[in-house]
Amino acid sequence: MILNEESTTRVLSIYPTVRGFGFSVFEGPQNPIDWGANTVRAKKNKVSLEKIERLIDFYSPEVVITENAEDSGSRRCERIASLLNDIEDLCDRKNQKLISYTRKAVSDVFDTFGVSTKHEIARKISIWLPSLAPYLPQPRKPWMSEDYRMAIFDAMALSMTYFYSEE
Repeated sequence: MILNEESTTRVLSIYPTVRGFGFSVFEGPQNPIDWGANTVRAKKNKVSLEKIERLIDFYSPEVVITENAEDSGSRRCERIASLLNDIEDLCDRKNQKLISYTRKAVSDVFDTFGVSTKHEIARKISIWLPSLAPYLPQPRKPWMSEDYRMAIFDAMALSMTYFYSEE
């Protein structure tokens, strides 16, 4: 991946899911410092937003990155679109820079590396960052629900899109 490897910009990416959200924190394009998938059972948006605020307060990122759910190609449900709007409001209140990428923008970046599906993107990330290989889920069969760990790689794909596109 052709990136500005000297960059030390701290980036927090958030990827909401039906189960909660995945996140990644990078300090430069090849230095993930934290990642995870939070499961939220009740009051999903309220609890998720509280956890996201704690991540912002703890890591003090220079940029918060999310998916743009307002794009015409977005297939995000109303609850997740609402949570993404709440994250935008939270960033406004905290004077935190927020960048949102469409799913197509992420796909376009990874298309340049010859990968297009979510699993291919996750696999490519685990090759670039071998410490993440143990977290890579097996490919999903059509009858299976998505593995919760895929949200980690979705958040990382947002970070990689930032480093590839913006820096």
